[in-house]
Amino acid sequence: WSAGARELQLSDVKALTLDLAGPVVQLPINGALNLGGAVLGGSFKVTLDQTSTNDVWTIEADNADLGYNAGGALIGLAGVTGTLVFEQGQNPTGTLTGTAQVDGLGGISLSGALSASLDGAGNIAFSATGMDIAVDGFGTMNGDVSLQKSSDGDILLAASNVSADVGAAGAGFAMNNGRLGLYIAARSEDRAGYALVAKGDVALNGFAGISATATDAEIRVNTLQQSVSKTIGDVDIAFNSIADVQELSIGSATVTVDGLGSVSGAIAISNETSVNSAGETVVSTEIGLSDAHGDDLDLGALGARISNGRGAILLNKVGSAAGTYAVQLEGFVALKKGAE
Repeated sequence: WSAGARELQLSDVKALTLDLAGPVVQLPINGALNLGGAVLGGSFKVTLDQTSTNDVWTIEADNADLGYNAGGALIGLAGVTGTLVFEQGQNPTGTLTGTAQVDGLGGISLSGALSASLDGAGNIAFSATGMDIAVDGFGTMNGDVSLQKSSDGDILLAASNVSADVGAAGAGFAMNNGRLGLYIAARSEDRAGYALVAKGDVALNGFAGISATATDAEIRVNTLQQSVSKTIGDVDIAFNSIADVQELSIGSATVTVDGLGSVSGAIAISNETSVNSAGETVVSTEIGLSDAHGDDLDLGALGARISNGRGAILLNKVGSAAGTYAVQLEGFVALKKGAE
């Protein structure tokens, strides 16, 4: 092009002639451009500057979209603005910014500001601080996010400093000091699914009279309908079954009930959030408890210990009303005092 005019044939009857009228050429575009593994679409401008020793290409975006595609799903930025600069022999510079968006991926959404830049290999990488990741009917997570596309065409999201609410905020389990991995892949040519694992410390909120804490909790979701074995960041995403999964899994937790005492054991949680006919948010949480043990249970006039136990805890919260709960435990029980 820089050596002389070039004609591009657009159809049998139309052609486009590219000819430099000067050392700087600007080309407004309303279309799409493959950029570092992502697709930039909408309105943007490409400029070629030949006034220095090396040619300099600049891409300026104004209200465009930028994202990765996988099996009909798109994840990236909407309302993109910013500039990227390319100079021969130099790493690309500049940043594009916009609002996070997810299209074509049911059950999950992103919200917050997201930025994109090119790495030294010319690949687009996304990042954000304090981004919300919501899983429909299950919970919301927040963290510092990095997003990239793998060589296989899958989308990989890693997050640190993760906090999360399983259930509605203030009515369920809250996670802190967490980290997260999200794997998005095609299920077919036009459909995608995802697998997500978040790990951290959790505590039960919103229910007077009962508390639960754990340090080895995992939020686990899989909609891919296939087994998964991936590591994203430092989070292992492992699902051995093709079944859909949406759970909070805890290796060991301590549950304390007023008037009864504390019991420790392995627990698994399922959660459902809905809206009743009065427009109130209803949070229903089921906690299964296995390998339960506790040394200081209060049975009124008697004290007791339990081992090899199991049980269930049902939690329910409607709107702003106080949460209610029911507890049932069984196992080997030994009375500690006052027993005949």
